[in-house]
Order: sequence, then C-alpha cells, then structure tokens
Amino acid sequence: MNEYTPRHSRHHHEDSHETQQSTRRDDEPAVGFDPEHLPPQPSIWVATGSEAMTGQWIDATLDPDQLKVALDGRDIYDSIGFGDFHFRPGDNPQLISTIARGIREYGEPFAYWAHLHDGDPGMLASFEDAYLGDYATPADWALAITDAQNILNELRLDIGDLVEFFHFDADAFVENAVDDGHVWIERRDDGRCWVFRTT
Repeated sequence: MNEYTPRHSRHHHEDSHETQQSTRRDDEPAVGFDPEHLPPQPSIWVATGSEAMTGQWIDATLDPDQLKVALDGRDIYDSIGFGDFHFRPGDNPQLISTIARGIREYGEPFAYWAHLHDGDPGMLASFEDAYLGDYATPADWALAITDAQNILNELRLDIGDLVEFFHFDADAFVENAVDDGHVWIERRDDGRCWVFRTT
C-alpha cells in the first residue's frame, strides 16, 4: 500500500506539499513515486477507507469487469496519463476502461477528445473517424488535404510562370472550415495543433 496526497483530493491541505502537488503535470509521478515506481499509464488512484492518502494505483486499461473488481466500490481520487480529462464521482468502469484504452492506442489526442465531449460514449466511438491528424499549423492541414502544392506544380507545367498569379489561401480555407462547423482545431501549448472532423 502506498501513501501520498493526490492532486484532485478533497483532503488537500494548505501547505508547500500541496503547492508542489497541484502543479504536477499529468505525465509526472505523484508525490512519493520515483521514476522507477511510476504506475502504468493511464492509471487511477483509489483510496483505502476514508483517507485519500492511503490507497493504490490501478491500471485503468483493465477490461471493465476486472476494473470493477479492482475498484471494489472505492472512490477514485486521482489519475495519471489522462491528459485534460478528469473523472467525476461515480464514473463507471466501462467509461474509465474505454477512455484509458483509447489513450493507450491513440495517445493524447484521444484524451483531449474525451475531455472535449465529457466522456460521451458515442463521441468516444467516433474518434477514429473524427481525428484528422497532428499538424504544425492549421494551414499545414489545409495544404495537406487540398494537395494545393501539387496542383500548383502541375499548373506550372502547363502555364509556366503564369502560375505565380495563382494563390491558395490556406488560412482562409481553415477559417471557413471552422466557421462552417466542419472541423474543430485545438492549438496545443507547443504550438502544434490537432484537427478533428465535426460533421
């Protein structure tokens, strides 16, 4: 059994220990765990008894029946490896397992998709069709799907330097796609973006 103070615990205390814990990134080990003892990700921290500080990490990618047995009616006080998604009291093992397995297969974009749609099962199931990729900029996505550069290159073969009068406005293409509700673009902290189909 392990002891630590989870990030989202309702038992947090106002001290320097809490301050350190609250700024922990999602991919960092909880207090009390060194890199050699980092739990498998994604994982959930379940409390033993009424105290959040005593409990265990459970591999959230277990199948729902195994996860239900492992939880044994205990509360989830923390998680690691779920990105922006946070569980609510009473979330069922099926939802936990589905999101965890999606993250294991697809990575951070799935965690964001789960967060964006509040864990809606139907939307989780649509991820593979909805996710259009990871791009340096939204304009790069527009160039990729329109094959604009190749079109211009082919035009150059036909009309030579006159092709310089043609211009594909990738930014305008993106703006129209977003305004029309065809795509959702999430700009990440590192400057890159994820693109999702919404229709």
